[in-house]
Amino acid sequence: MEEIIKVRRIFFISTSLLGLSQEHEPKTLEYKNPNSFYKVSLHQDFSITSLKKLGLTNLTKLFGKHKNKSSLAQEFLIESDLIYEKVNKAIEQIFDFKKSKNLTFNRLDQNSHSSELELLDDLIDYINDQNEISINLAILNEFEKDLDHHNKLDQYVDFLSSFDNKLAKIINCLEDSDVLFFLGSYQCKKTKYKNKMFWPFLIYQKSIKIKNETKKQIKDLNFIKEQLIKFNDQF
Repeated sequence: MEEIIKVRRIFFISTSLLGLSQEHEPKTLEYKNPNSFYKVSLHQDFSITSLKKLGLTNLTKLFGKHKNKSSLAQEFLIESDLIYEKVNKAIEQIFDFKKSKNLTFNRLDQNSHSSELELLDDLIDYINDQNEISINLAILNEFEKDLDHHNKLDQYVDFLSSFDNKLAKIINCLEDSDVLFFLGSYQCKKTKYKNKMFWPFLIYQKSIKIKNETKKQIKDLNFIKEQLIKFNDQF
């Protein structure tokens, strides 16, 4: 008799975690729409070995060596709850960030079952948009006005600093959990992230990169501001 695990809405523990996609659905597993509640059916031939064939390499770290399917199912649920609770802190930080900046994220419905992934996608898009601002263009625009422009540079530096602090909180939430260890070696089979690390780890990597870029922008702008002040003082 098969074991049925009804997995609660845990946005990162989905068919992707099992290395599944519509094109590679094993006959031994059944699942519903991953954007809503879904089930994973443990058949008699369901085993750690069969999951390893799907591309998972660290299952012994996740589950331990269980021969008993009931024990495996129980530990899966326990582990799911623990990690969901920790990662959910990062989601709360992002919603706080959205609220503080009065941002509008496309495709986002906070009550939607699939909102978390879209929220993180849109957050990445928003961060990338900010980093596409050309510092050189900003400098030229300021020079075209007058020499009393370091006030606006101050405002931009303050914005980046505030943004940098919010981003740091999100990164810290991700670091202060088992998520990276849990998901770091898993390959995501979803089309959108094909051949990339599973997306919680992916957003962590992107967040670190964007944070470094933001710090560089702050440093560059501060240097520019200092030079402009010196230039202004000379006249």
